[in-house]
Amino acid sequence: MRTSKSVGKWVSILYRFTQSYLKKKLKAFNLGPGQLQVLLLLFHKEYVRQTDLAAKLQIDKTSMARTASRLEAHGYVRRGKDDRDARAYTISLTPQARNIRDKIVPVLKNWTKTLLRDFTPAEQDQFIAFLIKAAKNAKKELKGDGDGVFRDFD
Repeated sequence: MRTSKSVGKWVSILYRFTQSYLKKKLKAFNLGPGQLQVLLLLFHKEYVRQTDLAAKLQIDKTSMARTASRLEAHGYVRRGKDDRDARAYTISLTPQARNIRDKIVPVLKNWTKTLLRDFTPAEQDQFIAFLIKAAKNAKKELKGDGDGVFRDFD
């Protein structure tokens, strides 16, 4: 039997496996994969404008607002008005979010380790480089479409 060479098929399969893994592992924290991405960014910079998070995550403002509301409802973030722009919201981590950081980061590291298990170090580097290149190609193709969320994501 011949293996399919459809990139979309394999990306989709990998995405679904990743989502299933994350849903299972994050259930105890009342987190979903989308909410996790916001927390991961906030772990590096604890105070960020909501619109900047949306741009960084390549999601629309409405989805970002919904995700922030869920995180706030579970006590992981606080939202407030931006001191520099009364129309904008900022999002910051709560102590509760900081307390789970050391429990959820290993979940991600373990998944990466699982995915790259049979790769040599050189293959791992090459695989990541190929994924980045494919993402940049997709970004170039879609740059004129959508609602302006296609910004740099290196």
